[in-house]
Amino acid sequence: VTGSADPVLAASAIIEGADAYLSKEDMTGSRFAWALVSASERARLRREARAKEIAMREFAFNAAHDLKSPLNGITGFAALLAKAVDDVSPQAREFASKIRTQGLKMAEMIDSMLDYAIAGEAIGETPVVALQDVADDAVASTRAELDAIAASIRVSVTGQAPMDRIQIERVLRNLILNAVKYRASAIPEIAIRTRHVAGTLAVEVADNGVGVPSDLRDRIFEPMQRAHHQSVDGHGLGLAISRKIINAHGGRIWCEARPGGGSLFTFTLPEA
Repeated sequence: VTGSADPVLAASAIIEGADAYLSKEDMTGSRFAWALVSASERARLRREARAKEIAMREFAFNAAHDLKSPLNGITGFAALLAKAVDDVSPQAREFASKIRTQGLKMAEMIDSMLDYAIAGEAIGETPVVALQDVADDAVASTRAELDAIAASIRVSVTGQAPMDRIQIERVLRNLILNAVKYRASAIPEIAIRTRHVAGTLAVEVADNGVGVPSDLRDRIFEPMQRAHHQSVDGHGLGLAISRKIINAHGGRIWCEARPGGGSLFTFTLPEA
């Protein structure tokens, strides 16, 4: 409730989270009553939606956790079976090996589901961190994959932002590994750089890979969605986890086509 009837201020208030904007000169009993009822109803709906979200996340977490126990037994017995049939037919050894391989893949998928369930939750107080340090750690943690295919990576970043350092490093690592996975025939070239725009730190990860079709650039951030299903292994959760982390930091993440071919992924953080 304010004495100002400025429409720009009204729009700003709504964007900031106000349920209604009432100027004193237009105030009536019925309008005030409507604002109270509307705000109460929206608050109730938000509480219900949040409760359902928490219940669903807990269910997914517990289900994934419970699945790991029998799966560990399957992969363990598959390994023992492979040893037991070592002197039997090559086909029996092959089947035992495939059972274990598929079990390990399923275990990786369950781990990814667990990661997605808790990604971006409860980041709490976030210290101000230099992005250069986070980028250096992300590159160091992916150095083996980069060197295995002789990929080049250039890092040119500046700026600081309040962040959960481990989670933002994970986002960068996901984007680097995606550039490695979805590479084209040319030697992969990856560039990490920053832009500073009106108090926002924009972090860009560019590559010269196969790119992402225009109709999938939004969908790839949804769980279990992938742009290239057959070409490489993966569970379609890396970018979904990254989006949850960036959203929790008050930023956003998106994908564009890189001029000259490849992909350009950008995420933003509130700059310190």
